[in-house]
Amino acid sequence: MASRRSACHNWRYSVGPRIFKIIEKNKLGSSQCIPRLAGEKLYQVSHIYGGEFVVDLRAKTCSCRRWNLCGIPCPHAISAIFQRCKNPITYVDECYKLETYMKAYEPVIHPIPSMNQ
Repeated sequence: MASRRSACHNWRYSVGPRIFKIIEKNKLGSSQCIPRLAGEKLYQVSHIYGGEFVVDLRAKTCSCRRWNLCGIPCPHAISAIFQRCKNPITYVDECYKLETYMKAYEPVIHPIPSMNQ
């Protein structure tokens, strides 16, 4: 617990390094998507290799269901987020944020001197 607590002080972003790497990979995939505004914070995203997806930025959902299942914006969602000139990290689920991580590893587990105690 202590090592994880101290490791998060080295994070450069508001999400962990593994989550940041996934977002960067999805950013590359978003270049193959064409978002079209369908309503307020609602987009229809076309993939250049076929496929249509509905992205709702307010509900943080995509019809491909990747964003719904893991809480990390998929490439379709990131293309819609970029259309609004926003940062995809702000759309990541709260469970991956630094503040939540710090709360999870905040308690201190006190050592026990010997087995009989």
